[in-house]
Amino acid sequence: MYHIPIFNLSSFIPHLILIIIIIYGLSTTENQHDLSRQQKTHHYLKLYVNWVITSAGFIYGTGHLFMPHKVANSIGWPSGNPFQTELAFSNLAFAIMALYISNAGTGINNNIDTDINAYKTIVVGYLSFVGGCLLVHARELYTHGNMNFNNLIGAPSFSILNLIYGAYLLGNS
Repeated sequence: MYHIPIFNLSSFIPHLILIIIIIYGLSTTENQHDLSRQQKTHHYLKLYVNWVITSAGFIYGTGHLFMPHKVANSIGWPSGNPFQTELAFSNLAFAIMALYISNAGTGINNNIDTDINAYKTIVVGYLSFVGGCLLVHARELYTHGNMNFNNLIGAPSFSILNLIYGAYLLGNS
């Protein structure tokens, strides 16, 4: 059965946060000529981890945990699958790791390299996670013709945005 995708604002809150963080990062960093490339990279990674990974982890984690039937329906998956609970805890784990890193004071002796490596570790893990999610949604589309909004547009677009921006951050650090 063909389902017409319907816009779902709650699915796009992490998308909006990602776009706002990119614009904010550029506007507050690129015009500061006294910052080194390393300091700018640190700023971008910190914003990405603190805001994007944390908010997406909590929003998607709580959605899968506390509204599993609504989320499953929006993706076009059968409701009641225990793997949805695992997905909730995976998202929440990334949010908790991101919060921990942002508040742990990782800069040992004010070493910016330590901070950058800690942020990069979370980013690599998160990109692996969203890349895997993208493959699952693509498989659902091609093997089952799943045209539900969050399988076709919501989740894949968030994964693609993160993969592009995260790869950019990692490539420039």
